Formats: sequence, structure tokens, C-alpha cells
Amino acid sequence: MSCDRSTAPINIPSSNSVYPCDLKCAYNFAYGNSNCNIKNEQNYIHLSYDQRSDAKAIRYNTLNLYVQEVRLYSPSLHRYKGKPAAAELLIIHGGDGVNLIVSIPIVAGSKISKGGALLDSIIEEGLPRISNLGESASLGIDNYNLDYVVPKKPFFSYSGTLPYPPCTGKFNYIVFDIDNAINIRSTSLKQLRKVI
Repeated sequence: MSCDRSTAPINIPSSNSVYPCDLKCAYNFAYGNSNCNIKNEQNYIHLSYDQRSDAKAIRYNTLNLYVQEVRLYSPSLHRYKGKPAAAELLIIHGGDGVNLIVSIPIVAGSKISKGGALLDSIIEEGLPRISNLGESASLGIDNYNLDYVVPKKPFFSYSGTLPYPPCTGKFNYIVFDIDNAINIRSTSLKQLRKVI
């Protein structure tokens, strides 16, 4: 799934080796609730997200964005301190002439946040219904909201190509540190690995 000339994904170093990024990578969001449709794309799980009329609720620097798609990979595409995370959620944004990918690492753990519980629900309810390539399903999850999933923590920022084929274009990246990963249940992670 890698491309020879791609400049993403990268290895995310220790958070001690980076500096604050205040003026060039301001990220503010209020995603709001969405319907949840999922599809098995073989290498990842595609999650829909309603394009909202109030796209100003998602801003990167001074630009208004909207969610184009959400992808769930296992293992992660980015490496963290030289190793992949158990899984990774990519939120792909567009709008105002800029592309932004927000990357959140996922690990198995016992400290489950609201976002982790939401991902557990999506995996446990949805994946049994899309075990084969190309299958899709609509989930009746009332609280499908990326506000619960995106950490309110510091992040890394860089620019690069798409991290998956065709590995072209110019994308801004926000990548959260592995120390701020979303915890999901180990049973959910095993289920995810069976489908992807």
C-alpha cells in the first residue's frame, strides 16, 4: 500500500523533540452529530460523515473545512517512535482550497473515553455486517460525533502527499501523539483485524 515517491506517512518522534506550533497550525472544531454508514474497503474501513451546512465549525488556521471521509486502518499508517500503532483513524477534510488530514492513533487499553466507547460501538455493531469486501451498512448510533474522538491535546503538524494511493497531492497533517491515543477494548481491536 506504500508509494515510492510519497512524503507521507512519516514517523512521529517523541513529543520532547518538537516545538509548539501556534500560528501556522491552529485547529478548531465542532463537528456535530452525523449519520454513520460504514463500508469494507479491504485495507481500511470507510466511515461516512454528513457534510454540514455550518462548515465554519471546522477551521484550520483561518480556513473553513468540512469532512470528506473518515478512514479506519489497522495497523496505523504513521509510525510512532518507530513503531506502528494498533490502529489509526484518519479524518480527511477539504474546503477553501486546502486539504487537511487529522490522524489519531488507536491502541488497546482499559481507560476507555467517550470516543473510545463510540469506536467500540461502531466496530462491534458494524463489522459483523461488513465482513466481506464492498459490503456496507447503516448504523443506528445516536452519538456519532467526531468531537468525542479528536483529542483536545497538543499535536504534530507537517505537509505531505496522500498517505495511501495515489500518494499525490498536497495535504496538511495534524497527527496526535501515541501518548494521547484513543483506547478501545482489545476485543474490538481483534475484530477490526479480522475484517481488515
